[in-house]
Amino acid sequence: MSYVYIDEKGPQETIRIAKDFSHEKRLNLADDNMSSYVANLFSVKNSVKGKVEDEYKKIINGFERQNKSSELKGQQILKSHFNYGIANMHTKEVNFYTELLKILIENDCSNLCFAISKFSIVVNVRFSKWLLELQRDRHIHNVHLIKYSITKFFEIESSQELNELLFDNNISNKEFISALIKELKEFIDIHSRNKRMEMQISEYKNMVKVFKQHKHRLSEIDFDEVQFDWEQFKWSIDLWVTENKVVNNWEGEENQLFLDEGIPDLGFSELGFTDVLKGQESHQHIGLQITDMLVALIGKQITKMGSALRYDAENPSVTTNLPKEWFEMDEENYKLICLLNKYLNQGQYSLIYDTFFDDLLIFTSYLEYISSFANYYDFKKGLNHSKGCRDKMMSDSEIRWLKFIEITKVCNDLFGSVLGAINEGELKNI
Repeated sequence: MSYVYIDEKGPQETIRIAKDFSHEKRLNLADDNMSSYVANLFSVKNSVKGKVEDEYKKIINGFERQNKSSELKGQQILKSHFNYGIANMHTKEVNFYTELLKILIENDCSNLCFAISKFSIVVNVRFSKWLLELQRDRHIHNVHLIKYSITKFFEIESSQELNELLFDNNISNKEFISALIKELKEFIDIHSRNKRMEMQISEYKNMVKVFKQHKHRLSEIDFDEVQFDWEQFKWSIDLWVTENKVVNNWEGEENQLFLDEGIPDLGFSELGFTDVLKGQESHQHIGLQITDMLVALIGKQITKMGSALRYDAENPSVTTNLPKEWFEMDEENYKLICLLNKYLNQGQYSLIYDTFFDDLLIFTSYLEYISSFANYYDFKKGLNHSKGCRDKMMSDSEIRWLKFIEITKVCNDLFGSVLGAINEGELKNI
């Protein structure tokens, strides 16, 4: 029997445009400033559950703080000394997370982490049906790449006026697509000689061509406000459960699922969970406390890295790398990054990316880049980590784009189209 616990960071039932819109702030976000929703699922076997809980209590009790009677949360541990993520965490916090990850690894605990882009959900409301139908009829070769590119445009490039139209349910889809085409063409004209944006501009040109040719097929969709897509949440867990049935012999076992407050029961019993407990409070379950610690660390690292890598709109031709401070760390911080990378990379579906994958990918590429060195001494000898990490991110992005092509080919061969695979329940919505 296994016990499975889920917690989240960046929850947002309704997604809205930022009231104080800026290049950096485009969505109305909570204090966590997370443009992607991040969830973490932690699983422990019944045979070691008591041992894991006892060892976790020891590191909690050993963590120096003012009020030891209250529950310690991840956001409390990470409230300071995190300007450059794990790299500049202080010794006390590094030791805590190091001990936690050692406990989880030594006791063979399973984990799933996934991210869902909030802008990706907004784009889907207006465009997913249309784009999928165009791919079905072979007017689009790579629907995932176009969906990725549209989302990226709204994440970092589009004007406030266009974003307001995107969220305005009084604006028809056909009115909106015309405004989008106009702004894409203006963007292309301004940046056509920008070498850094060469691939990006090429894809935008392709989008303009496709959109102009087929905008007459864009049907109207009624929506009041953009709601979070819980089906994508469920799909990620379904993939992870399916893998565990094969790898960890979950088939036929009893598995309890504990949902932190705010996460609805999406029919998880259909996925094989024999017992689903929703609205659970973390002070009642150490498993929820553990997954809170993990998702707090992951979520905050992703947010900090996203801000650090956002390019300067005033100097768009300049490539933005992570500053050197992200790689200036003590040996214990280095070892913590390596441990986190080892723990998160457990299986094919232990990390699940959204179609717009940037937020999670820059985080995992950073972990993998630093972990690729044989030891701390070799890492310290590295001459230009900022460039090396950027190269790793670009290489990993290319792998994701090639995966889009592979997925399309399989869907076309087996189901006629990507839409056919989605309708058969074999693929999640773009």
